[in-house]
Amino acid sequence: MEKLPIKRELNAEQILFAKWLSVPGQQKGTQKDLAIELGVSDQTLCNWKKDPRIIEIKREYIDAMGDDLVPDAIEALKKQLTSKNEMVANKAAKDILDRWGQTRQLGRITSIKEFYVYLENKGKVIDITAEDVE
Repeated sequence: MEKLPIKRELNAEQILFAKWLSVPGQQKGTQKDLAIELGVSDQTLCNWKKDPRIIEIKREYIDAMGDDLVPDAIEALKKQLTSKNEMVANKAAKDILDRWGQTRQLGRITSIKEFYVYLENKGKVIDITAEDVE
């Protein structure tokens, strides 16, 4: 994962807390355990949770994790499309077409290839040439 520019007048404990918040279900211990580890009260963590700077850093960590997962998600969809299980293949196709339909409403994506390019570029539509589509 790339290093994030997160030095927004927060201390190391606050940054660790934001990172801890960004991985729900994967944290080790409870919020009270973390408070003890960081040397602050549980109430302090509750207050930090509302701090816009911590919320922003949490979002940045989540976005970075999501960016890392996009290629895997595309590969998983491709495998599902060729599944011998018709229900799995149909569900993958429906998912892609539903998402494609949403992006087509933007008026910028006109083919499945462009949709894959859109996904591979982390949700940023980029200009592609006719060669890229073929």
